Amino acid sequence: MNFLNLPNNIRIRYSDTGNQSGTPLILCHGLTATLEMWRSQANFFSDQYRFITWDNRGHGSSSAPINTDQYSTELFANDLLNLIKSLDIQEKIILGGMSFGGHTALQFTHHNPDMVKALILSDTSTNTTPIDPSSPPVIYSPDPGINGCYSAMKERPDLTIFLKDLQIPTLIIAGTEDSAILPNLGDLTDNIPRRQLALMKSCFHGTSSQRPETWNQLVANFLKNLDNFKNSEQTV
Repeated sequence: MNFLNLPNNIRIRYSDTGNQSGTPLILCHGLTATLEMWRSQANFFSDQYRFITWDNRGHGSSSAPINTDQYSTELFANDLLNLIKSLDIQEKIILGGMSFGGHTALQFTHHNPDMVKALILSDTSTNTTPIDPSSPPVIYSPDPGINGCYSAMKERPDLTIFLKDLQIPTLIIAGTEDSAILPNLGDLTDNIPRRQLALMKSCFHGTSSQRPETWNQLVANFLKNLDNFKNSEQTV
């Protein structure tokens, strides 16, 4: 594994494997997970893509500041930007994330749309009712990193109003049994202009781990047909 020391004293652990001449495919993990959650995807995509994963601050072997003000989706997106710059990636990336990681991916894309070729939002939703960060702090976990990230997830800005301006081909994946995501899935599907929706049968939160072969093939098909992208919906 590799480590990047950022100017703000944050250390990020990352993995950079696969076809180094291929298009960079960067995946962001879910809350309480680490980059290891993407092992099945690494095995599947590494022949064709430069496959990059990382531990979000507060997770794994990356830095975990004590203060919650060191955690926000904007800061996470900036960490990712610094990682991309440190790897001297000049071309557009394929960016994806699961749940919490999808929030980071969407925030990054909102700030840096010209850097993203395609977006993958798995088990992810927008935040139409963010908690006021000026309200009394809530302790979600005794672990400072997880507590900070959970707070950031609850307080993340609502990007729904900006989605109509997103002209990047987007694959949205959700499980048919995911009660946390399905009620608000329309916030994504009704607002992102260029989007494909794939619902995975019998899956709840964490589709990429429950049925990795199906998840991988959905993503592979999406990326294979970017030049002829058409909006669609399917259940698999």
